[in-house]
Amino acid sequence: LFSQTLLWSDEFNGNELDRSTWTFDVGNNGFGNGELQAYTDDTANVRVAGGNLIITALRNGNNFSSDRLKTYDLMDFKYGRIEARIKLPDIKDGVWPAFWLMGNNFGSAGWPYCGEIDILEAGMASAIASGKTNKTVLSAAHWWHETGTWDPNWLHATHSTEKELSSDLYNGYHVFGLNWTPTDLEIYIDDPNNPHF
Repeated sequence: LFSQTLLWSDEFNGNELDRSTWTFDVGNNGFGNGELQAYTDDTANVRVAGGNLIITALRNGNNFSSDRLKTYDLMDFKYGRIEARIKLPDIKDGVWPAFWLMGNNFGSAGWPYCGEIDILEAGMASAIASGKTNKTVLSAAHWWHETGTWDPNWLHATHSTEKELSSDLYNGYHVFGLNWTPTDLEIYIDDPNNPHF
């Protein structure tokens, strides 16, 4: 593969987020995705405890709240391996946990020009329809294609793959990762030598 040197990790030791690398998207507009929840920085929605970052989606009547963390403007990289050890919730309709990367020029170029790599998305309609919501992960890459050969429904180029696991995702932790080289994107669950994307 390639030589690897650990450049950064966060083991979530202590009682709060390291604000030198993490910040919050706060608001209730869904950030272009039509989401119903308000994103907060409230400890009811996000906290650090026992070496874990815990994100909790809450419902209060017809109102929903959750959390959206990012490293934008605090940390960026190009190429290498990125991993997160994640335990997903029991996914119900409308819950969409995700772990993804956005280009560091998002602020100036916007989306999709900045590019996006989705290492983990779960809760999509196809998995709900097949009754495999808690076993299926979507991985994708989105980018602007200057030649105009993009998907007319999305106005950008995209590639995605669904991966079905043999057991429910909420039964334990899984490592979701990306190996990124100048020529390849390889996305995997638990085994970097067995990518599904």
